[in-house]
Amino acid sequence: MGIGDGQEHGDDPAWDALEAEAMYTLLEQEVVPDFYERDERGLPAKWLGRIRESMCQLTPEFSVGRTLREYTKHHYLPAASGYAQRAAKENALGADLLEWQQNHRSTMEHRALRQCECRNPRQLPCLPGTGLTG
Repeated sequence: MGIGDGQEHGDDPAWDALEAEAMYTLLEQEVVPDFYERDERGLPAKWLGRIRESMCQLTPEFSVGRTLREYTKHHYLPAASGYAQRAAKENALGADLLEWQQNHRSTMEHRALRQCECRNPRQLPCLPGTGLTG
């Protein structure tokens, strides 16, 4: 039981109308009758069957096991691999970054913003009495 062809059709009103008609037909002819049809115990047996089938199909997609497998494959293993590569190079990348930060900080300490002037007060973010001069 499904609606549509599994493809994207953008904002095609004709396709939307076709899928809407298919959905209403499915609801009217299968889903709603299954919900209201009761067995001798007063239970909607077909409806409960639908629920069980849905759970069998969907539970694996929303399970902790699937989440762990996906996170391991897409996040944890690549992170561990990256760490192993950096560690094999004795963390040279981290040392290079630290050296760059220290050099950048020491060169920036000698620069300061001393005075601001604004030539065009309507131009933001410049406010009257502010602007950039070095």
